[in-house]
Amino acid sequence: MAIDDEIDAARSQIEFGKTGTAPKVVTTALEGLAAVGIPGTKPAAYFMKKVLEQREENTAYLLDATILRLRGLEEQVKTLSDAHKQFIAEQLPLLLADAMSKSERTGSKERIDRLSLIVVHTVMGGPTADLKEADEMMRVTVDLTDADIDILAKIYTVQGAELRRTAFQPETNLANNTWRELQSEDPIFKTSEIHSICAKLQSLGLVTQVSPIGTVLDLTSIPYAVLRKGADYLEAVGRFSNKQES
Repeated sequence: MAIDDEIDAARSQIEFGKTGTAPKVVTTALEGLAAVGIPGTKPAAYFMKKVLEQREENTAYLLDATILRLRGLEEQVKTLSDAHKQFIAEQLPLLLADAMSKSERTGSKERIDRLSLIVVHTVMGGPTADLKEADEMMRVTVDLTDADIDILAKIYTVQGAELRRTAFQPETNLANNTWRELQSEDPIFKTSEIHSICAKLQSLGLVTQVSPIGTVLDLTSIPYAVLRKGADYLEAVGRFSNKQES
């Protein structure tokens, strides 16, 4: 399987899917109404036009980022099983369509780049990849800033090895001791900002709050532990790999 063939097939399907006529018809209609002086339609037409332009820009960026990554893996793809290659052929266009839909919620190139990372991670995972999990990761990624992910990665750096060993059971002593370590290394873990970031990460199912131990942390500290979903997310967006953890 030449990876360019799969890329071209995916591009064709995405290009076909994104050319829906409904938004363009609405824009044309609004512009027509504005031309004859119907109040309020000119701003609406302008807004719709900008939405379409942003969608086109996001799609182009997503496709370019994904194509670049897949071409970099072409030699690896050649060694895959026939079943894995078939999985890529079938799922790549669908995953890109899902990522394109999610990208409409953001104008951030960093977040769209993470959508691309998740697409590539999933197809390279093969037929055993959890497609529902991939969809959830893409949903989560458009809600996260780079700063949020940096915090998640810092927590996982000090907790990851032990969490893997215990199948991600949020152990109280581990969370408290590692939180104290994080506070000694990075001032943000002693600020109010960390509470906001970790509350967001918890709402997305990436970390969980753990009861503080008074003899380990002060009264204002609230430790968190990374959940399996958080670790899997970090791996999908290229922050950690199984090889690094072994």
